[in-house]
Amino acid sequence: MAAVPHLETVLHLEPGALMAALPATRERRRRAVVQGLDALWPESPPTTVLSRLDTHWDTELDRVTVHDVLRIGPDRRQISLTVGQAMRARTDGPDRRVVMHTQDDTSAGLPDFRAIRGCKLGRIEQVGGVVGAELVFFQPLLRGETVILEYEVIASAPGPLDVEYTRRLRLPIREYLLEIEFDPSALPSSITAFTEGQETSIDLNAGYRAHLVHTDTTPGVTGIRWTWSDED
Repeated sequence: MAAVPHLETVLHLEPGALMAALPATRERRRRAVVQGLDALWPESPPTTVLSRLDTHWDTELDRVTVHDVLRIGPDRRQISLTVGQAMRARTDGPDRRVVMHTQDDTSAGLPDFRAIRGCKLGRIEQVGGVVGAELVFFQPLLRGETVILEYEVIASAPGPLDVEYTRRLRLPIREYLLEIEFDPSALPSSITAFTEGQETSIDLNAGYRAHLVHTDTTPGVTGIRWTWSDED
């Protein structure tokens, strides 16, 4: 697949001509049944937000890698979340990725989205403690093409005082990495990684980060939660 674009150049063909000619049977089969958005986010605010955004390309983008970095400040509140994603198109045409952020602490204002690379911001919708955004690619993808996106979710001031970060996986992902970075002046007393009913105690590294890594993940829920010494 990686050699096809080079063959198109050698044969003086239009970009994508050979890729489009490949039989549909060469597409990778999905390893799991794709859940509906309502099944993964049955709550009213997320459902309402998603219904206002263009999600119809979501199942046509295979997730290759997702890397989340959440930063917690000295006041124990969220500062920002940086997300990097690599995806591959299953068909011609995907031109955007819809992302959504929720926060339990509804007393804090909703965050702002910032596109860092590989995309620009499209429509943004918010309801309650939920905000969603369309990340629009610079050009539609052809089948087999990959795209790398990076964006940031910047918390309002003061940020939410949540003690958990959860990633809901609708589709399989080749590799998922989650890091939580704490300020050295405000370190948690315990940190727990969780995945579908399983919990594991984890430690901070020298950079005051806790992390979890999943490879060849299946759809479901995973994340990290933490506690403070005066809340134990």
